[in-house]
Amino acid sequence: NDDAASDAGSEAVSETSTLEHDQEPYSTFSQKVLLLLMELFPGHDTKCFKLERMKGGSYNRIIGVTVRPPEKKKTRFRKIRDVFFRCAGYRPKQKANAGDQYILRIPRLFFDGVDNEMVYHAATLAFLAKRCPYAVPKILVHDKTGNNALGTAYMLQYRLPGQSLFNLWDELNFEQQKSAVRQLSQILLDLHKITSHFGGIVGKMNSVYDFDTFLQVETFPIPDLSAPTNDNPILRTACSKLQTTRDFLIDLCKRRKQEEEYNCGVGESWPVWDDFTRIINKLDKLGFFNDHRGFHLCHLDFQIRNLLAEVVDNSTIKITGILDWDSALLGPKFLSYRAPFFLWCDDDSQDSDEEQVLHVPENEEDRELKKIFEDTVGPEFLRYATAPEYIILRRMFWKMRSGISSDWELTAAQDIVADFNKLYPMD
Repeated sequence: NDDAASDAGSEAVSETSTLEHDQEPYSTFSQKVLLLLMELFPGHDTKCFKLERMKGGSYNRIIGVTVRPPEKKKTRFRKIRDVFFRCAGYRPKQKANAGDQYILRIPRLFFDGVDNEMVYHAATLAFLAKRCPYAVPKILVHDKTGNNALGTAYMLQYRLPGQSLFNLWDELNFEQQKSAVRQLSQILLDLHKITSHFGGIVGKMNSVYDFDTFLQVETFPIPDLSAPTNDNPILRTACSKLQTTRDFLIDLCKRRKQEEEYNCGVGESWPVWDDFTRIINKLDKLGFFNDHRGFHLCHLDFQIRNLLAEVVDNSTIKITGILDWDSALLGPKFLSYRAPFFLWCDDDSQDSDEEQVLHVPENEEDRELKKIFEDTVGPEFLRYATAPEYIILRRMFWKMRSGISSDWELTAAQDIVADFNKLYPMD
């Protein structure tokens, strides 16, 4: 998570991340942050700003920012008045100003003097602010270039209330945990209702009017936008076209194959893309895409660490925000029907291990939490969440979305093919 509230170990984690990513030490970088803030808030000096070193993630450095109004200079009248008050033994109450709170996100990877990803992230957050019925980060200002005091791209967001549900969870009683499961289940259903005729990512050229009328959607960037620019003639992204779920998936495999052949030579792409194409065609013939109409909003990192919450009373909590929308997209129906099994599984379970959704929890309370989820989302959601074919499709999609750039990623893709062949042995 790149946006979660800080915790007791955040400073140590941030230090580790700084070293791992060969970043400038916080001690000197924070001085650049203060310079940036004075540029963004004219009339303020360094005393107006309070910085909070927060737990960052693999992709972004995170700093909490509190901005207080500058102290007003006392007029001659106020000085005389204050002397009179002191002599009279009267001390007027001072109104404390907690200040406005923000989150500063700085990408860890910054190539060629511009962060192309940030433009799309900003467009996605603008779209969500218009269409999502839940609180999401809103942007005060962002700069995709390094032409600023930081020397790198940044995004300054308004800070949402609440604390990380990950940090809060163990402090909740069982009734409060049940309240959380009901809300999160409903959130997933509501996000699924946000649809488009086109699959891909929210286009960078959208205006606020497009979000209500004709949303512009673009294909997934290949190569990834975070990679350094090169002379690859394959378009990184283009306007999406009307496609069925099958054609959408086949096209993504084809583009990955083209990318590998451009980099390695004709006929040198991994055979796994042909295997994925075979699986997609097989499931299409079996009717697994028959009821797919359009594409649905998907938060591909919908995890407990990316949710903010606050306690309302002894039996209720309130989800106050959903964070980290960097991987959000408009995807096939099966992609938006992924179960939040982290709510009832062991702490050491893997985010990517969807087999967890099929397991019956050993703990009685965890079984009840799972039952609440199942009752809330209904049979259609459960069919997509638990059918092994859809689980395999979601595993495939992750590889299709991110590509294969290492031996272990290739092995993982081959394992997916092997698992499908167990379900449907090849003729």
